[in-house]
Amino acid sequence: EAWSAAGRPAAGASYLAGLRQAAHNLDETAVRMLAGVEAVLGGRRRRFQTEYALSIADGSWFELSAEGLKRAQGGAVITHTEITSRKKAELDKSSGSRQTVKSGTL
Repeated sequence: EAWSAAGRPAAGASYLAGLRQAAHNLDETAVRMLAGVEAVLGGRRRRFQTEYALSIADGSWFELSAEGLKRAQGGAVITHTEITSRKKAELDKSSGSRQTVKSGTL
């Protein structure tokens, strides 16, 4: 229930169909994800990774990873890993670096 409330496809729904629909709606993240996943499935890339914010409001970040399978039928393993803590640390560090440069103490 929480899964579909967050905008994720229902169990049994086509993952690619969901990405295609979001990309059709001009969701930049979905366009990037779809292109990467299709490149892996089409054999043009062995692996694809990208980071994305689930929603700006709650600050959750995830990393999508698609790894092509080495089998005649093709396919891929696709994972979404929660990386919010790491991303917040990176953003905090980056923000601190900009402050240092602005204040002229670098």
